[in-house]
Amino acid sequence: MRSIFVLLCIFSVTFSAKAQSFGKWTNGKYYDQTNTVHEGQILWNIPAKKVLINKADSIYYRTNKKAEKLKIYSDSLNAFVVNQDSFIVSKSISPEVSPFVKVVINHSTKLFASITQHSPAAATIGAAGFGLIGGIAGAAASHSAKLIYFYGVDIDHLTKVDKNNFMPTMLEMMADKPEVLEKIKDRTFRFGNIDELVEFYKTGIIADYLKD
Repeated sequence: MRSIFVLLCIFSVTFSAKAQSFGKWTNGKYYDQTNTVHEGQILWNIPAKKVLINKADSIYYRTNKKAEKLKIYSDSLNAFVVNQDSFIVSKSISPEVSPFVKVVINHSTKLFASITQHSPAAATIGAAGFGLIGGIAGAAASHSAKLIYFYGVDIDHLTKVDKNNFMPTMLEMMADKPEVLEKIKDRTFRFGNIDELVEFYKTGIIADYLKD
């Protein structure tokens, strides 16, 4: 599992720049609990919080467009990959949050993100990907879904980012970019603007409504 985690940490920091596209199958692969790779096509429905409380998250998989569709639950997965987006299964976060997480910042202490549906209509990760750059994760930017952030040294030791630990966590996490630290310290970015902060850290672009 550790080798998969290290590999996906490398890939996860590269995000799709395209707009979110829902309901489409895309080429990808998943790693089962023995780390066997299954190549094919992947479809992931972003789960609603109430669904996660009652049942684990899952993906759909098929070997090709004519093959039978299989539903695979998170407890049978170590990770899956669609386009440029890699998701790792965490066993250490609360059941109302999807266990599929991305590495957003890959330092010794890492920033992870999970996404949960907040609108009645189902949202699906498909052809265009999760994409922080250029859209703050697509679905989240359209308010159909919400990103929930965690930090930790690995996926088995995660702590949720909240308004109490936001500033010290982000100051440590983003210490390699002084211009970002300045905006955190002067409270241009607060806990409620964490999506915009991550985009600023990754791209140098700041939302117009946050500018002086």
